[in-house]
Amino acid sequence: GKIRSTCGKAFTVGVISYYSQQVSDIRALVDKDVTVETVDSFQGHERDIIIVSTVRTGRSVGFLDNPRRWNVSVTRAKVALIVVGRQQTLE
Repeated sequence: GKIRSTCGKAFTVGVISYYSQQVSDIRALVDKDVTVETVDSFQGHERDIIIVSTVRTGRSVGFLDNPRRWNVSVTRAKVALIVVGRQQTLE
């Protein structure tokens, strides 16, 4: 998907989730041009803007135990990275 800035530049957008069910739910809500994948599927790809969804219920976030997966998710953005999650869980 593309988002246009005020100066007219188009930016590609991707959404990364650690959970396949969440990927399916997000795909149903966004434009078909927005790339929505699990972190493992996004490896080797980049977008201008990346939104990482760490949202999950419960207290533990297992993906933080794997530095490689976290690294993949936060290094895919060329211009902007947005991490969405519960602050207390991520701390």
